[in-house]
Amino acid sequence: MQKKQNFRALLNSKKEESENIVPNRLQINNEEYEEWQVKICEIKLPDDCFDIIYQLRQQTDNLVASPYISNRQWEKLSTYSKLVLFLMGVMQYHFRYYFI
Repeated sequence: MQKKQNFRALLNSKKEESENIVPNRLQINNEEYEEWQVKICEIKLPDDCFDIIYQLRQQTDNLVASPYISNRQWEKLSTYSKLVLFLMGVMQYHFRYYFI
C-alpha cells in the first residue's frame, strides 16, 4: 500500500518545468545534444531483439483487456532503449542489454 501511495504522490507532484536542477558541469550544450541524436540513431536493432519486441506486441494485442499501444509508442520504446544503451556506452543492441 505504501508503494502505491508513493507512486500516486510521484504522479501528482507538480514540478516547475523551467527550473533546471542539473548542475552546470553536468549539462550538455546544443551541439552535444545534436551529436548524441545522430549517434543514438546509428544504433541498430538486430533481428533477435526485433523478434522479441514483435512477440511482445503480438501478445499485448491478444490480451482480452489489452491497452492500445500505437506504432508511435513502440517507436518511442525503441528510441528510449537506444538512449539507455548510448548512455551505457554500448553502440549496438544485444539480447542481454534489452531487459535492463
